[in-house]
Amino acid sequence: MDVSNWINLGIFLLTAIAVWVAIDQAREARTQRIAADKASVSAGEHEAAALDAASRSAIASERAASEQGRAADALEKQATLAELVSRPEDPWLFEALSPPNMDQRWRVENRTGEKVVSVVISSPSLGEWILPEGEDVIESVDPGESIFFEFKRRYTSPTSATVWVLWGPSDGSGQKKFTKFIS
Repeated sequence: MDVSNWINLGIFLLTAIAVWVAIDQAREARTQRIAADKASVSAGEHEAAALDAASRSAIASERAASEQGRAADALEKQATLAELVSRPEDPWLFEALSPPNMDQRWRVENRTGEKVVSVVISSPSLGEWILPEGEDVIESVDPGESIFFEFKRRYTSPTSATVWVLWGPSDGSGQKKFTKFIS
């Protein structure tokens, strides 16, 4: 065997080894590609599952926010009703019947819920700016019935006044007083 045969044999063996390495790398690449395809499919499934979970979570959060909003509205209504119930109603309702740029007529309605006797409209400005209509002492005023007075308006008159309603309950118990600041 001469040297050229040995060289050819060496080249042949190196070529065989190179072919074997190339085939092995191709097989490994194919295996990796199949694994990558499987991972891609799996990732797509996980992504779809994550999107579905996020969508369900968003819907649940929206429902919870809506329910909390309704609960807050209901609590606000309850608080308003509780405030209205806890606030005592004025026993006398004052209502201006004419504008304040002239002598102003006022109506005072009995809201005590009972017939009252010996009703008097009074004020620190009585006679000067506040003038009761009719008698000085009104014998009786039924619930819902009104009495009237006039608030005189002049350039020198005050812009507001304190008015008192004094009355006695029909059962004869002690005299009561309600104070109202009008303007």
